Amino acid sequence: MQPATITYRRGTPADAPVLAQFWHDMLIEAHVARAGRLVPDWRERLERDFPQQMAAETAAWFVAEDGGHIVGTAAAMLNSGRSNVMLDPTATLAGIYVVPGYRRRGIAREVTVRAIAWCKERGCTYIRLQASDVARPLYESMGFKTFREMMKLEL
Repeated sequence: MQPATITYRRGTPADAPVLAQFWHDMLIEAHVARAGRLVPDWRERLERDFPQQMAAETAAWFVAEDGGHIVGTAAAMLNSGRSNVMLDPTATLAGIYVVPGYRRRGIAREVTVRAIAWCKERGCTYIRLQASDVARPLYESMGFKTFREMMKLEL
C-alpha cells in the first residue's frame, strides 16, 4: 500500500539536478561505479543530457514525490545507435533509485511500472536493466529474467 503522501509524475527538465544526484547515488550503491571514479564534470553532463533526452523523447523519467520532494526515480531510455539493427524498438531501464528512508513501500515498483508503460507505448519488444542483488527479487517479481549478458569489472 502506498503512503498517502507519495505522488507520482513524469520527470521534467527542471528535475535534472535531483535526477543527476540520484543517478550518481544509484551507480555508487549498486557498485556499478566507485566514489571518485566518475568524470569530474559528471553532474554537469547529466544535468545537460537528461533534459536533452527528454526533449528528444528518447528517454523519460518517472518520479515519486513526498511533499514536493523527489524520493524515487526511474528512467526509460530507447536503445538506438549505429549498431542497433533491430526492427522493433528496445529500451533500457536505469536510474531506479529510492531514498533510503522511503524504501520497501512500493515506490521502486511504481516508478518502474510507469517506465515500462512508457516503453510499451513506444512499441518496445523488450526492456533490459541491470539489477543490484538487493533489487533482483523486485524485478523478478515483475517478470524480468536473467539473460545472457555478462560484465567484466575492473579491467
